[in-house]
Amino acid sequence: MRAYSLHDALTPSGMLFGDYSDYIAGQDAPIGFEQAILRFIKDWGSPKIKAEPSLKNCLHDTADFTDRVDALQTVPAEHKQRLVKIHVGITHKLRTLV
Repeated sequence: MRAYSLHDALTPSGMLFGDYSDYIAGQDAPIGFEQAILRFIKDWGSPKIKAEPSLKNCLHDTADFTDRVDALQTVPAEHKQRLVKIHVGITHKLRTLV
């Protein structure tokens, strides 16, 4: 995740997990979050059922992320808010998959 929105524009095509938000041949819309997660899991060589414990671990291990961001002394408040907003959105999306 990036605290600075400028970094979003610097991500090269094809560098995101599961081609998230990229356009690929034969599709009219960019790859959505759920599709990207499923593509990423496939790249692991693991079916979704086997990947669910890893996704649950990710959710567990990042449960206190908001508190850790709030504790940062050198990050401006607006950037903390951006990180928290991104985290909350991604966490919500991941919870719908597990």
